[in-house]
Amino acid sequence: MRRSFFKRAAALALVASLAFAAFAPVSLMAAEETVLRFEVGSTTFHSNGVAGTLDAAPFNQDGRVMVPLRQIGEAIGAAVIAFEDNTAIIDEIRLPIGVPLAGGMGTPVIVDGRTFVPLGFIAGEIGATPRWDGAAQAAYIYIGVEPATAPTPAEPTPVAGGGATGQAPTGENTPGILVAAGETAGAMIVTGSDTSVWPFSAGNEEGYVAFVPVPGETYRVSFNITNRFNAGWRVRWAVGPNIFGTNANTAADYEIVNSYPVSPNAVATVVPAHFNVGVDRGETYTLVVDVYFDGSQQADGLIGNIGLTGTAGESSFDVNWITVEHNGVIIAQWSVDN
Repeated sequence: MRRSFFKRAAALALVASLAFAAFAPVSLMAAEETVLRFEVGSTTFHSNGVAGTLDAAPFNQDGRVMVPLRQIGEAIGAAVIAFEDNTAIIDEIRLPIGVPLAGGMGTPVIVDGRTFVPLGFIAGEIGATPRWDGAAQAAYIYIGVEPATAPTPAEPTPVAGGGATGQAPTGENTPGILVAAGETAGAMIVTGSDTSVWPFSAGNEEGYVAFVPVPGETYRVSFNITNRFNAGWRVRWAVGPNIFGTNANTAADYEIVNSYPVSPNAVATVVPAHFNVGVDRGETYTLVVDVYFDGSQQADGLIGNIGLTGTAGESSFDVNWITVEHNGVIIAQWSVDN
């Protein structure tokens, strides 16, 4: 009932917006198949990979992601978005302010003059599927489409300690994670096998792929290394299996390769990341990057295989282990002991 109602409402709203375009702002109408992404603390959201701007950032309220009333209404194609008698209204959904929703689904509130409503509750009311990405602190709702499922091993491995404090993984190494030692130390995580299709990456001769990223998802990549004489390391976008040499990386990567310096003890949120702040010789570090794949990256852009190299060609370090995590589960791994 809800789904058919919202499809009719969206169609009516579209007609109305075209008829009165000169008098009212155009809403972001949800397509029949729409994936919305909202990040806690950020005023940027995505609809099918296209970025938009919120007038206030979502926040976490006792485990529920709260989003601005008007803009979530516009994003799902609601015909009616209103605030009356201390009640937030999105078409047939009425949410009294300050009144906890049934089932512990959150409490609509007003913060700094903005009305916020629980995203998960709205998703359920319109027949959409909510999803939470803890690594990226991002919430999704899938409208008219099933959530994408990232590839996982048959028996997922819980992360030991997580992130920078994690321990070396056990079990078989994942084909598609390529590690070089000695004078050309470095590593490559292969995310695809065809440079003509997204994610525009390619593997080695064996054709192994470590994992295939799902658009709209975040993956935590960790490289545990022991420094011998390096001044730092770069986690970069690579176009193929060779992370060394002039044409190893994408053109967009080359343009900003040193633009994001970060400490080895911090979690980077962008690739290329340059871990060169406070580096000491003889220390062991876990270089951690949260990588968001929005599905709209262009070939030769910030997309491809994920490579690890030393700063300015330095290779005086050892790679001990590597993990790729998705939603707190290791989906690809490599360890020198396995």
